[in-house]
Amino acid sequence: MATSTLSFDDIPEEDIEQALAYLKQLLNEEFPSMDLTASRVIYENVLRPAAILHAVNRQDIALLKDSFSPLVIAQDPTAADDDIVDAVYANYGV
Repeated sequence: MATSTLSFDDIPEEDIEQALAYLKQLLNEEFPSMDLTASRVIYENVLRPAAILHAVNRQDIALLKDSFSPLVIAQDPTAADDDIVDAVYANYGV
C-alpha cells in the first residue's frame, strides 16, 4: 500500500475534529502563546490541513492493521488491501 486508498471526502468530520483537538493540545503544551483559534493563519494553513492528514493516516493504519489479521480478512475480505492479504496468507503457506 504505497499511497492512501482514501480521499479527503471519505474522512468523517468527527475524526478531523478529534485530530484537531489532539494537535492543538500538543502545540499548546509546547508553545502556549501560539494563537490556534479558528480563522487564524496558523489554524487555516497548518493546523487544519495537518489534522486532515492525521485523520487520513489513522484510517490507513487501521486498514493496514486489519489487513494483517487473518481473522478480520476471513470476516470481510474486501476490507483489506489485496497485496497485503496475499503476503499474510503466504506466511501461512496459503
